[in-house]
Amino acid sequence: MAWHPDMARIIEAVQSAPSIFGRRAWDAALAGEERDRVELYADADRVPDDVSPREVAISCGAALYNLRLAIRVAGREPSVWMLPGLDQGSPLIDHLNRGRVLVASVEIMTERTKQIGRASCRERV
Repeated sequence: MAWHPDMARIIEAVQSAPSIFGRRAWDAALAGEERDRVELYADADRVPDDVSPREVAISCGAALYNLRLAIRVAGREPSVWMLPGLDQGSPLIDHLNRGRVLVASVEIMTERTKQIGRASCRERV
């Protein structure tokens, strides 16, 4: 299996996302034949019982944001599938206190979209 060249930095960005009470309420796993996809799981077993599902969702949102941002900084585009394992009519909050739930599957598009540099950063500000 190939290893995406920027994957270590991308995973590090996910792991360092802010979290409710400093408890990482998520887990990230590599997936796909080329290991070019990151699956983000809400993991209620990682937080105390008094943390609400809403707080778990907020923490997972921060991790997903960091994941998407790290992919863009690497000059790639993320392709995000939200809640791929849940039924359309089933709210996420109902599932977050039941263990491990797949919140998002994020594929890293293989072609560089553009090189991020100082000029690109200045244009966005």
